[in-house]
Amino acid sequence: MGSLPECEGITIDFDCQFKVHLKDSRISTILAAFAVLLPQFLMDFFQKVLVGFGEYTMSLKKKPFVCKCGNDEEFIWKTRHGKKTKIHGRHGHYDTIDASIVS
Repeated sequence: MGSLPECEGITIDFDCQFKVHLKDSRISTILAAFAVLLPQFLMDFFQKVLVGFGEYTMSLKKKPFVCKCGNDEEFIWKTRHGKKTKIHGRHGHYDTIDASIVS
């Protein structure tokens, strides 16, 4: 896969809302609750970033990739929020999306 053309980056809107039950206000309790939220937060953030860059790439007239037939312009984003795939991170495995593009 080729690299993206030079750009100053993308901006994503990322709102998150989680429901957390805490039994007390000790730092250890707060940190344990945060550790539970971290994988979900990371998965949601990855999805927003990947979809954001996917939308940017798909908006380009000439794509930074080509299909076997040589096409580098006309593609259909088949599964924008596609099937889940696992990635391995510092704190374990995380689910994210596998977004397929077809020509």
